[in-house]
Amino acid sequence: DPMSRTDPPHPPRRDASHPLRVLVLGNIHGGKGETLLSRVLPELNNAADAGSIEFVLLGSGDAGMRFFGQGNVHVLQTYAHANLAREVTELDPDLALLPANVAETWSYTLSELWSLGVPVLATRLGSFAERIQHGRSGLLVDADPHAIAVLLRQLACDRTPLHSLQAPALPNVADMVAAWRNALPVAARPPAPVRAASPERDLDCAIWPRYACTWRVGARRLHARLRESAPLVPARARDRSTLFR
Repeated sequence: DPMSRTDPPHPPRRDASHPLRVLVLGNIHGGKGETLLSRVLPELNNAADAGSIEFVLLGSGDAGMRFFGQGNVHVLQTYAHANLAREVTELDPDLALLPANVAETWSYTLSELWSLGVPVLATRLGSFAERIQHGRSGLLVDADPHAIAVLLRQLACDRTPLHSLQAPALPNVADMVAAWRNALPVAARPPAPVRAASPERDLDCAIWPRYACTWRVGARRLHARLRESAPLVPARARDRSTLFR
């Protein structure tokens, strides 16, 4: 189960002489990343930053197409989940950016990135702020395009802060089910009482089959009458049509 892996993030293998490769994983529609990215990228699109940072949008969906053609952005709209580990290994990102500007309640994308050993930089919102320990299991930044651009520039020059990040152990399905049971205990319920037999119930059980039988007989008779009258319908239709000639 890839979600239960606990591989630590690998230290970036590229130094500052190579572009900082930033992976943005998953659908980025609207507040999931599109909004902030559309404001971060112009901040990094100048001569001073040229060639120092590159973005890979993997599985971005249609929202990623607005960034297609920008010099420092590579867009891969879809991916097969079964091939995700191989895709990420081949891309070999230095870190992953989670640029949501709306709070998420859990974020399976964060779990996927941790399980794949990719260092994470996320906005300080919702479950990101709750799950990520800044400087230990990931990096947090305000959901502000300028703050994100500044931190990315710093990491492009010095990737040391990424080396010490350690992904936390991720719970498996059994652990999560047990945690929910502890958080929301459900009192054991006694089995529903068996309804005692009564003369009225026995009478109902005897009468309803008779009604059902009567309805079936009536349905058969109606069907037979419809079949008998079917040949007359075209003739009557022809007769009626002559009224409008």
